[in-house]
Amino acid sequence: MSSGAEERLELLVKVARLAYDHGLSQGEIAALIGTSRSTVSRMLRDARERGIVTIIIRDPTERAEQLSRALKEKYGLKEAIVVPAELEAEKAVRPLLAQAVVEFLPKVVRDNDIVGVSWGRTMGEIARRLRPISRQGISVVQMNGGLNRADLPGYPNHVIGQFAQAFGASAYVLPVPAIVRMQALRRELESDPTTKTVLDLARSASVALYSIGIIGTESVLVQSGYVQLHELQKLELRGAVGDIGGRYFDIRGQICDRELDSRTIGIELAELKQKRYAIAVAGGVEKRRAIRGGLMGGYLNTLVTDQFTALELVKADRYEPA
Repeated sequence: MSSGAEERLELLVKVARLAYDHGLSQGEIAALIGTSRSTVSRMLRDARERGIVTIIIRDPTERAEQLSRALKEKYGLKEAIVVPAELEAEKAVRPLLAQAVVEFLPKVVRDNDIVGVSWGRTMGEIARRLRPISRQGISVVQMNGGLNRADLPGYPNHVIGQFAQAFGASAYVLPVPAIVRMQALRRELESDPTTKTVLDLARSASVALYSIGIIGTESVLVQSGYVQLHELQKLELRGAVGDIGGRYFDIRGQICDRELDSRTIGIELAELKQKRYAIAVAGGVEKRRAIRGGLMGGYLNTLVTDQFTALELVKADRYEPA
């Protein structure tokens, strides 16, 4: 290579570094090396043509689509919505998941559907973001007993009200606790005509929307007083990884405390398997084992999660729980 060609190559590398490593504009580079802006533009184009500069475009949605297909294939899901995210924490991904649900719901809710919803932080975030959805004859029904404290996030009346308003729907609130102290009391409450009507509607829902809770003191069920600390410790000892509607399961998706489950008011986990869409919305590093347990139990046919969680779920062995 001649000295002139070498000098030209060195200059192209210098210009490329100034542009792409240091972020200088073409005008700034031109002033620095004593030439015109149009010359710098030609030099950058020459650098690309020679392979000195290569441009790689990474589309995060493409990766998300690949993970979505892998989740559907691995766990037999009807739908898997994977949201690109920058952070892995549940608190960080919750707004992203909520927005994805808001965009997804109009695609699956039909006229005259009964839509069953739960409550909690994630559901509250979804409810806050809802916009009017034009459907006829919709009923929105609470699927599990509610909170006893209106100051906690995702209060049921607020969630149900926002969903009903968005769909122009009739709203059915379940006016009972999530968990009671005695099985006999649960049976008595469920036999009340008002409660029975709401539960029957929830069981008939064709679309169910809920999040997956975790085991820990930050759980809304613990903070509300429904689950005492000694009960939480017992659940942990029995291998509980999460809950759906107050019903706790292990990594294989098996109910891990039958006595506690017998005091829980709401539809059974097995009933979620009958829904046209059983949509679980959950993500973040804190919830990965809980989501895995829900998948292994078959309690969802649609998952809305983040890319980091999706990757871990895809990597996990299908038949050997993590």
